[in-house]
Amino acid sequence: MQLEHYIDSWAVEILRKYRATVSDDAPKPQRAKAHAFGYVACALSDPMSFEAYIEVASSSVVTTSFENVDSYFEQGQSFQLWVSEVRDCIRAGGGPPSPWLLFENSVILWCMGHGLAHGMSKGPLRFFPEDLKRDLLGPIIDMSFSSLYRRLGLSFDGFEDRPVIRPPG
Repeated sequence: MQLEHYIDSWAVEILRKYRATVSDDAPKPQRAKAHAFGYVACALSDPMSFEAYIEVASSSVVTTSFENVDSYFEQGQSFQLWVSEVRDCIRAGGGPPSPWLLFENSVILWCMGHGLAHGMSKGPLRFFPEDLKRDLLGPIIDMSFSSLYRRLGLSFDGFEDRPVIRPPG
């Protein structure tokens, strides 16, 4: 348990550093995207710690309340930050305050971030040059968050959701 809390604290420090690159008055999607970049940065900065964290993680990903941190299921602080970013996007975009939608979309976006983090740190994408990894991250994160906005019909003042890939024609 001590190892899990230690590595979770390390991850939170990196996530907060990335979150701090975006001003507090920036649209919520920009803040959430910074968080996603931070999650991948955790894995890239120390792949062994990231892998150890995944192996020892015992906290829950279940959310039973839209408004509060769950008291029924203990979540790691880094995952709580992820859920908070998704909650802020749903709330700011005019989405329904549903615990199920918060859970579903938090897990969907976490899967995207985790897949990129693992693939680029320990998986097959680790062989890609660093500049190619950076070039791939932006569009993939954009598409994942665009999916959230479109699925829930969210809209944000001062933020335009543009598809990264446009269909032909």
